[in-house]
Amino acid sequence: MIKLFKNYNPPLLIMSRKLYFTLLIVICSHAGFSQAMSVKHNQIELPHPWDVTRFWLIGCQFDLTLTNKVFFSTFFQYNEQLKNMNLNSRFQWRYAPASDLFIVYTDNYLPSPFMVRNRALVVKMTYWWNK
Repeated sequence: MIKLFKNYNPPLLIMSRKLYFTLLIVICSHAGFSQAMSVKHNQIELPHPWDVTRFWLIGCQFDLTLTNKVFFSTFFQYNEQLKNMNLNSRFQWRYAPASDLFIVYTDNYLPSPFMVRNRALVVKMTYWWNK
């Protein structure tokens, strides 16, 4: 499946406008695995002194369903405006209906010079009491 969006947002401020396009490619190779790639370009035009800003968001995502209760996904994104590269991996275990354990690892990098900005490992557990 390939989707291409080209949009024009009406101005929120007088004499300003935002133009952007998004290209989204989703590939499902077999049951339980999918990958997607997205490319987004933004152009924001404001009156003087801000003028025009252009930036790219480029990302890819991989989703793997191991069983009907265990999932794994990884997302990578480059943000030209923030000068940031982000890697995010999530493991999800649904141990009961509407009750999940999430383990998320995130890594942010500066692209030039290539170095670590920050890292985090987060564990979240939810439980549905109304059974």
